[in-house]
Amino acid sequence: MIFFKKKKEQSHSPEDVVQGDEVLAYLDEVIRQKVNIDLFGSSGRYESTLVTLDEKGMRARLLGTLPSQARDVSKGGFALDRMYWMFATQIVNDGGKLFIQIPNTIIRKDRRRCARTNFTRREEVKVTILQGLGSGIGVLGTAINVSENGMQVFVKNAMNLSDEKPIQPHPGLFPPGTDLMLIRIHGIPGMGQVEVSGKVVRMSRDGGVKLVVGFKMEGHHAQILGKFIDGRQMEFRRTRRQRRKPEDGAELMSGGEWSPGPDDEESRSPEPSGPSLEASNEEMPERAESKPQSKQAIMVLGSDMERWIRFELETDAYQWIFPVSLESAIHEIQSARPTWIFFQPDFHNVDGLDFMVQLRSTGILNTCRLALCGPQLSVKDKVRGRLVQADRYIDIEGLLPEDILEVLES
Repeated sequence: MIFFKKKKEQSHSPEDVVQGDEVLAYLDEVIRQKVNIDLFGSSGRYESTLVTLDEKGMRARLLGTLPSQARDVSKGGFALDRMYWMFATQIVNDGGKLFIQIPNTIIRKDRRRCARTNFTRREEVKVTILQGLGSGIGVLGTAINVSENGMQVFVKNAMNLSDEKPIQPHPGLFPPGTDLMLIRIHGIPGMGQVEVSGKVVRMSRDGGVKLVVGFKMEGHHAQILGKFIDGRQMEFRRTRRQRRKPEDGAELMSGGEWSPGPDDEESRSPEPSGPSLEASNEEMPERAESKPQSKQAIMVLGSDMERWIRFELETDAYQWIFPVSLESAIHEIQSARPTWIFFQPDFHNVDGLDFMVQLRSTGILNTCRLALCGPQLSVKDKVRGRLVQADRYIDIEGLLPEDILEVLES
């Protein structure tokens, strides 16, 4: 007789779970692309960066230090290829150096419960929301994104339906859970006009008043919407490990750690000599002429903007640079010579505007164009941005990929 019953664990589809050597492959990519690691504990969330992997000890080295209260970390996560991955881990302090345990499994965790897609400004999907007939509040706006279970709306106008007087839009218009009699959507490609009922999920002020509503679409409209969203999704491709494994008993560096870099001198092929060397030298000019043009370098300074780029922007036409420190940022500016630098008022725990003002005074930013970015840029930030001679001011909230591409192509 069973007296106790275990709580049913959440099941995941096979493509959502990565195990074994593929875990190391993803951590390789995290190190190579310099992706920030999120560490979660009972005291909050902390950010860090992985620098090396110790396969023998099954741990990964963290860059820098963490607050003392961060030692109770139990979970980690990172964004890679517009997806978010989470895993169970712990902090290990070895002689003042911080490590996290390499997990056996990482699980893909979408930020939302179902897939969604953004609308472009040219599509201009119009939304009309009525709380009731002749009572309650009515809202007019445009859709920012949509999923099979709801959408986010940019509120342009609001009205009291009982006396038809306009109301200034604000985040307190609808409490969460408010029933909505009518949600009329017009302009989704291939659907025409659709009317459904729903509920308010939340309201916020992020670069304007935004309303998130939930609904359940049925019939052929639900099928059309599902195909519309699926057609805009990025194809899921697993990351495969490219690094050659060391031979048994061989250690790449002291302590069993390794870091992505050039091969050892012994593994390099010997230089050709004699006639073969002369032949290779003769072919050099032809190869140089056929060398493809290098990608335009774009630098991003700031965790919010970096996270948006990794999640939202689907383009490999540019070389994206995400420095892990102020020193590496200066080095990349001098070596890669980025044409654009997207920076936030604060990054890497310093005043980003002061840092950029100092760089501007040295002259190394003379060939770069600057864009000041942030979830909510204040008037003070924009005034200080003039000291840096910022070319653009970008609000991350409500930002669309087309907006960034328009800036890069300007």
